Amino acid sequence: MSKSTTNADVEICTEPKRSGSALTCERLRQLFRYNQETGVFTRVDAWKGKPAGRPVQSMCGGYIKVSIDGRRYYAHRLAWLFVTGEWPQQIIDHKNGDRTDNRFENLRLSTPSANRINQHVARSDSQTGLQGVRVRDGRYRAVIRVDGQKRYFGTYSTPLAAHEAAINAKRVHHPDFQG
Repeated sequence: MSKSTTNADVEICTEPKRSGSALTCERLRQLFRYNQETGVFTRVDAWKGKPAGRPVQSMCGGYIKVSIDGRRYYAHRLAWLFVTGEWPQQIIDHKNGDRTDNRFENLRLSTPSANRINQHVARSDSQTGLQGVRVRDGRYRAVIRVDGQKRYFGTYSTPLAAHEAAINAKRVHHPDFQG
């Protein structure tokens, strides 16, 4: 299984690929309880010396994973399966940007582009470490994507001013943005 940390890559590698090996909602509910208010999975029965009712999880790339029948699944996708009875056919976006917050009210189906819009941190190759800020000629430009095109929202003397302008532009042009 891929250890990629980008949400688009993570989503692709989580569901069983072989026919006959797909985890069903019934099997998930047989093994676990899911608390929609906390987003936590607990085992129904004791397992490997650990008591029933204990939260089960491990971390991978900032996401919570749960092991079932020798496979590891992302908890946010299991939450969707547990509540709706169906595997999600799209990416699952954490509305608040917290990859560990698997409360059902914090999860939504999303396209890859909508999921990128809802990112809350700058890219790892950012020159400023601030989302939506580009450096040009010693000044800072506020930039976001709207309908797949880069749009600029001013040039500023400080990176924080440019960042604030970019976040405000995101709120205007992307109403589902939670930042």
